[in-house]
Amino acid sequence: MDDEDDSLPLRLRWVGDPGETADQAGLLRLALTQAIGDLGGLGGLAHLSGPQGSLRLAAVGGLPEAVTQPWEQLPADSATAPMRAVAASGVVWSAVWPGPPPTGGPVGVLSAPLTAADGTPVGTLSVLLAALPEEETRRRLSALAEAASAQLPAVRIWLSGASWWRDSDPRGLGRQMMREVQVGFWSWDTETGRIDYDQTTAGMLPLAGLDPATWDGQISGWLERIHPADLPGVQAAIETSFETGRPYAVVYRVVDRERRISWLELRAAFEEPGEGEPVRMTGTAWNVTEAHSREMWLGGVLEQNPDPIFVVDTGDRVEWANRAARDLTGLTAEEDVPAGRALWELAGQLRGQGLPELLDRARAAPAASHTATVTMRAVRAAGTAWYQVRAAEVGGYVAVQWTDITAQTMAEQEAAERARHLEDLNRALIQAPDTDGIAAAISTHVLPMVGADGLVLHDLTGHQPRLVAVTGHGDGFRAEMAAVPWPDRLEATALESGPQYVSSRDELARRWPHLLPLARLGGQRAWAVVPLIASHQVTGTAVLTWTRPRHLGAADRSVLGTAAVVIAHALRAAAAHERDRRRSDRLQRELLPGPPPELAAVTAAARYRTTTGSEGDVVGGHWYDLEPLPGGRVLAVIGSVTAGPDATVAMGILRQAVLLMSVQDLPPDELLAYVNDTMIRLGRRLGGGAVTATCLLAVYDPTTGRCAIASAGHPPPVLMRPGGIPAAVDMPTGDRLGEARVPAEVTELSLPPGSLLVLHAPATGDADPQDRPLTEIIASHQAASPLPPAVPDPPDGWLDRLCDTITRDLPGPDGTGDLALLTLLTRRLPTEHILEWDLPRHPESARAARDLAARALTGWGLADLVPAAEQIVSELVGNTVRHAVGLGQSADEDSRDGRDDIRLRLLNLRGGEVVCETYDGSKAAPQVRHPSFEDEFGRGLVMVSLYAASWGTRYTPSGKVVWAAVRAEGRE
Repeated sequence: MDDEDDSLPLRLRWVGDPGETADQAGLLRLALTQAIGDLGGLGGLAHLSGPQGSLRLAAVGGLPEAVTQPWEQLPADSATAPMRAVAASGVVWSAVWPGPPPTGGPVGVLSAPLTAADGTPVGTLSVLLAALPEEETRRRLSALAEAASAQLPAVRIWLSGASWWRDSDPRGLGRQMMREVQVGFWSWDTETGRIDYDQTTAGMLPLAGLDPATWDGQISGWLERIHPADLPGVQAAIETSFETGRPYAVVYRVVDRERRISWLELRAAFEEPGEGEPVRMTGTAWNVTEAHSREMWLGGVLEQNPDPIFVVDTGDRVEWANRAARDLTGLTAEEDVPAGRALWELAGQLRGQGLPELLDRARAAPAASHTATVTMRAVRAAGTAWYQVRAAEVGGYVAVQWTDITAQTMAEQEAAERARHLEDLNRALIQAPDTDGIAAAISTHVLPMVGADGLVLHDLTGHQPRLVAVTGHGDGFRAEMAAVPWPDRLEATALESGPQYVSSRDELARRWPHLLPLARLGGQRAWAVVPLIASHQVTGTAVLTWTRPRHLGAADRSVLGTAAVVIAHALRAAAAHERDRRRSDRLQRELLPGPPPELAAVTAAARYRTTTGSEGDVVGGHWYDLEPLPGGRVLAVIGSVTAGPDATVAMGILRQAVLLMSVQDLPPDELLAYVNDTMIRLGRRLGGGAVTATCLLAVYDPTTGRCAIASAGHPPPVLMRPGGIPAAVDMPTGDRLGEARVPAEVTELSLPPGSLLVLHAPATGDADPQDRPLTEIIASHQAASPLPPAVPDPPDGWLDRLCDTITRDLPGPDGTGDLALLTLLTRRLPTEHILEWDLPRHPESARAARDLAARALTGWGLADLVPAAEQIVSELVGNTVRHAVGLGQSADEDSRDGRDDIRLRLLNLRGGEVVCETYDGSKAAPQVRHPSFEDEFGRGLVMVSLYAASWGTRYTPSGKVVWAAVRAEGRE
């Protein structure tokens, strides 16, 4: 558009000044006209907010009804431009139509929101365009929508609720429907006295003797045609509506020039004024002459209606009552209702029934039926009767009708009482944890329903009947019942033939005489034997008993039948749960983490708490392990599986996977990589890949004090060095098991003797919420009970007291929560218990190794281990000389400058265990051979396996370590 010829400011000024008489539809049509002309559109639509987030069509510009009809009501989930503009609070272009798009070419809709003063969208202004709009086009439409939005609060809105935008369309759907039911619209300007009316109302003017072609439309001319007897009432209704602002409805007579009378019904209201007095009344007119011609006939019909009917006026005074109504109030059929009496003054039984409120509701919503159920005592009948009362406003009066629903109400109350009992039973069965809970629910809820005194309940889900409960029977009954074979009992008969009902001992004696002694022992005189069947599977039997004869009617039998169904399902579930619990208990005992083992240079204590708050009796999703590794090293593991039905299973599998892979003596990051692969495969089997877990590994070497830690999404441990304060280890946590794609990063720590390392799996499974409180708990415990620095062993029970404190003071979100806790107090292996030598890579080194080992073990007081140690170090060194390469690094991983040496190291561990290690630069693992009798070589590792308690290989960055352990006699 040419900026010099820009007409937008002028159009905005016109939309911003629609005139004092403009209404809402007129403003929207004006805005549409300017928008279509400014944007060169094909036509326009204006929508306003409707019910439940919808948009209703409020104005149309330049479009036929065939195009606009699909746009009448747009639901909240519509993808059209108007609904999207409301959702986005901005201008939206879309080619989506609510129905079939128009034929003849592409047409899209550009919509801008109409907003309230606070910016909330209350509608849209839309223009149909044949091409994708440019940004300038969007801006111009937005400006016009803003101008219209600013004027919306100032224009008039029709209170009748009619869709007045159709006035310009003679084929409008709303007007057409109103004409079909002969309802006309009119409005009265109180300042000018002029009445405006539509075509339907014009057709009613001749009924009042007025010619639409010549009548001046003044209110005074219409009032002259109202029947003189009805005019005061009409004027009073108008004055009341003017003073109160409430709508009114009147029915009155009009008289034409030939003195013929017609009846009209008018409903109207003054428009709510902005300031000052109302200036306009709008309403509807309806020709009801035909209905009033039948009034006398209907009066006779209502008089004979068996239901009481009252008609009351605006003062709640009874104007008319039919014969049944007069009888209800104690009047005879011939007596008239006393004049000037309110409805509830006719009889005391009508007071306090909520009748005034019912009448008010009827008047507040004319022509709508309102109901209430009241309870009152009938005047001429004993007992209590229930009536349903309906009230409806008709022509300024309220008709009130009573309907006797006593029988229906009593039946409903009985059914509701039974339903309440069954609901309570169902709730109790759902909450019952086991079959004992099922029996308690039956005793509490079913026995009172039928007035029973006792119960015998059997569970039949197993191989043999299992007695669950016996209540309400005499002493010795249980033992005597056990002596009766199952096929001879009432329960077996019920399973074969259906429920059995025995109303007395005489009946029992006739049908099952062999059970009469048992009945006398139990003190019972009536029985109901109900089989419990769920999904065509027998789950048990229930025998209800009475201490007096009792005949069960159809209602009681129906209640027992319904109760039996829910009891059967609950009993099957409870019995299955108990079987699973017994199996789970066995599994729990196998999966529970045991006490930490005794280690060479680590003192440990642990705790295991579940969501039940117990310790050591239930397995949750957490676990921990402490595993000794070769060379006095220790592997500490802690982890947590995502909560879910398979958490315990997944935890057990992961725990075993870690322990099995630890035999390979892998670095922590490699071990986590293998466990992550296990978790991925496990997730596919258990949860389609949705199961994840966290895990933290720590390997501590007491010979060097080094600790290597790696985490897969698990919170870092808390470390407290001697004389220091507890703090979480600064380390990366990595991705969770089952999600990890990058190997975990290893963090190396140097731990002085007496360092405290606390590994924990908190209740939330997250690191952040628990770390800070844990460090505070440890610091508080240390302050109250200091741990002396540089001690070889902690004070007696210090670690256990720390674990108890943490378990008590580190709750989960619900005050308990799962918690796994593993605490380690590190020591160093004494230097005199670590001996190492660099030997040349020469066959004579085997003899030197034997001598060195013999002297070392003798000096340690372990002379009984010398023969085995000599044989082991000789074979290890000899095997290294023959098959391995020289050292790239020594035992402590320091550079050896490529020297072709063999390192021999002996470790004297606690409890009389000695570990012999040889270091070399080869990555090749030693292979155990099986030589023939004539072979000269190949027996070295076989000899090692015979003399050593255990042996193996682990890899270093520059080679490998072959180790073997020998233990004193009796050492496991």
